[in-house]
Amino acid sequence: NFTRQSLSIVTSAKMDRKQQQTDQLFAQIYQQFDSDENTQEIQFLNAAFDFLNRRSSFLAKPSSSMQVLQMVHGHVDGAKKQELQNQSLNEDKTEKRTSGITAATQKSLPEAEAKAVDNEQPDTSAAQTSATPMDVDKDQGKEKQTEKETETKKSADKEDKDEEDEEEEAGDAPPGNGGTTDKYVWTQSLEEVEMAVEIDANLRAKHLNIQITKKRLFVAVKGKESTPIIDGALKAAVNVEESTWSLDKEHGKTTKTLTINLVK
Repeated sequence: NFTRQSLSIVTSAKMDRKQQQTDQLFAQIYQQFDSDENTQEIQFLNAAFDFLNRRSSFLAKPSSSMQVLQMVHGHVDGAKKQELQNQSLNEDKTEKRTSGITAATQKSLPEAEAKAVDNEQPDTSAAQTSATPMDVDKDQGKEKQTEKETETKKSADKEDKDEEDEEEEAGDAPPGNGGTTDKYVWTQSLEEVEMAVEIDANLRAKHLNIQITKKRLFVAVKGKESTPIIDGALKAAVNVEESTWSLDKEHGKTTKTLTINLVK
């Protein structure tokens, strides 16, 4: 047990040192770009992809687009969760400073009244002896406002839950801006639409009849054109000359993947 713990500590220390070295290198590169609004981050990411393009052909592979989208999607989700956690911590600190008044109730009050509540030091005995009819009316108004906000929040939560249930029934959507149908999965960027179609593993490229026209896509097995795999109009015109398709078989899969790239 002691040996395992020692190994774990040494491994963790090595990873921390490696991460620190990487962070130092990235920080030096990051500082070389302009710091106007959010363009510095975009310039940094663009430089990373440009470097990768010059050093390898990874991004040219048919499956790379999906892999990169999945990776970006994972980092975006992680950033959103971290932001929500930070907001939650900030709200907790704010509620403690405002003598128990909730963030939602404070938002509903006029600015001057909210500040007065923040600065007020609670004195139970004074409140009981000096309360006036006007004070009672204000308290009742606040209670009604709080009840109304609670009902609105419950209604919004119910709508969100219904939407989540519908999404679960429809199945998981692919990462990025895309969708899933019973015949294919598609994603898209500003430049292209990528479609992934699972077909019989015994089929080869010569067995397929694929026609990409400016506003229509047709995919079928030769000799079975009367029952095509895909036959439909495109929502927008595509660049026929630059649009391509490829057929690959990944290790461990019982089907082949037909990847169609439609360039906008």
